[in-house]
Amino acid sequence: MGDSLKNFDPLDPTLIFVDRKDDLDPFSSEDGDGPLRAQMSCGHAVTPDSLTEWARHQLDQGIYKFKCPALVEGTKRCNKPWSYREVRRLADLTVDEMQYFEENIARLSAQEFSEIQPCPQCKTNVERTDLTNLCVVCPVCTAEQQKCYQFCWQCREPWKGSAQRSDRCDNDGCSNKNLELLQTCKTIDLPQVRGAINCPSVRACPKVEWPRDRIQSQCGTKTEEAEKRTLGLHTSEHYDDNWN
Repeated sequence: MGDSLKNFDPLDPTLIFVDRKDDLDPFSSEDGDGPLRAQMSCGHAVTPDSLTEWARHQLDQGIYKFKCPALVEGTKRCNKPWSYREVRRLADLTVDEMQYFEENIARLSAQEFSEIQPCPQCKTNVERTDLTNLCVVCPVCTAEQQKCYQFCWQCREPWKGSAQRSDRCDNDGCSNKNLELLQTCKTIDLPQVRGAINCPSVRACPKVEWPRDRIQSQCGTKTEEAEKRTLGLHTSEHYDDNWN
C-alpha cells in the first residue's frame, strides 16, 4: 500500500503486536517484514496506514459503521464490528484526519436516522428514499395542488434550486447544523494526546457518532434515539470520557 507514513510505537503496552501479514493489505509480507502490525479486537492484524486507507475508503462509499473486511474462509469475511474509537486509535489518525472522519460520520449518521419527517406544508409524514438527495416530494401536497410540491429535507422550506443536491438547497440559511458545528467550533489543546494541538472542541461521539463538547463532564441524554432527534451537544449514556 505504498510507503508507510505512520508506525506504531513499539513500546506501547496497550497494543498487541503480531508477526504476520497485514490482513487489510493483499501485498503484505507473510514473514512480518515492514511496519509493525497490531491486532484488532477481532484478532486480525493491521498497520496504521492500511487501516486509515481502508476506513477512509469506507466513508467515501457512504459506510460509517466499520466491520472487519478480512477473509476467514474462502470469500467469507470476518465482519466483526470495529468502533470508531478503535479505528481512530489503531489508525493513529492525525488531528486533520479525525476531523474529516468525524464530520463524515456525523453527516452519514444524520442521514440514516432522519428518513421520515413531516411535510412542512401539510404535516403528513414523508419518507426520504434517496439519502443522497435533499429534495423530497410530498405526494399528498402534489396530489392536492395537482403539481409537484418539493421541500428541502434539511431546512424544511419549499425547495429552491437544482433538484439533485446532497449538501443544501438555495434557501438562505440552509446548512447541515451538525457539520457546521464541527467545522466552526473553537479549538483546544489536549496535552494527554500526542500531537493534539488546536483540536476541535466538539467531536462526533465514538459510540453514536453525534457531536459532543469535549469539555462536558457527563452525558445528559435520556436515550440515544431522543438525542439523535434533538441534535444537542450531549450524546448517549453509553459514552465515556476516555478520548484516547
